[in-house]
Amino acid sequence: MESQVKVNEEEVRYKQAIYLFLQKFYAGDLNKLTRETWVQLSSFLSQETSYFSNGNMKQGTEILSELNDSYINELEYEFNRLFVGPKRLEASPYESTYRNSERALMQGDTLAVRRFYEHAGLAVSRKNIDPDDHLALELEFVCHLLSNSVEEEDCFVLYQEFLKQHLFHWVEEHCELIRERTENTVLIGISYLLQGLMEVERKQLNIQRRLKK
Repeated sequence: MESQVKVNEEEVRYKQAIYLFLQKFYAGDLNKLTRETWVQLSSFLSQETSYFSNGNMKQGTEILSELNDSYINELEYEFNRLFVGPKRLEASPYESTYRNSERALMQGDTLAVRRFYEHAGLAVSRKNIDPDDHLALELEFVCHLLSNSVEEEDCFVLYQEFLKQHLFHWVEEHCELIRERTENTVLIGISYLLQGLMEVERKQLNIQRRLKK
């Protein structure tokens, strides 16, 4: 029987590049880049995102192409204030904090993410220390699934299910919270890029966003 799953290899390549950039950002790997490097990255992202013709993605890359030194210099501080601590996280990067009223980590929502990883034969390197539902880890998981999706249909199906059961439930709210809590244009540009990517994924899977009342 012919498979009903259609994998567009070119589209997968573009998506994987954008997801990888976002994963590196949320892992904290881009906090010390120079303005020149950000300009180069924004040019690369403009090429990758143009494939999808999404307004928020375009806005995000335009913002990242016009950064000034003051926002770049304060990026690490703002990144830590929003995502790391030590005080209350202004825009938590953990799925659990958006999906349970107690905002507690390492509970049912985190373990549900872990089960997806295990289904793909993966595990967090510091299991039970680093919560599995950190956005950097979830984006890394998506990158892994996309990198194998052309050759392995199961990976493509798992990637779609992970979007539907996890990322779609909280990432866009996270992006909007970033824009409420900071004026740093690096973070704002990232938030539009990520939100636009989720919009592309929703449109392709024909899943509408249900906003909280």
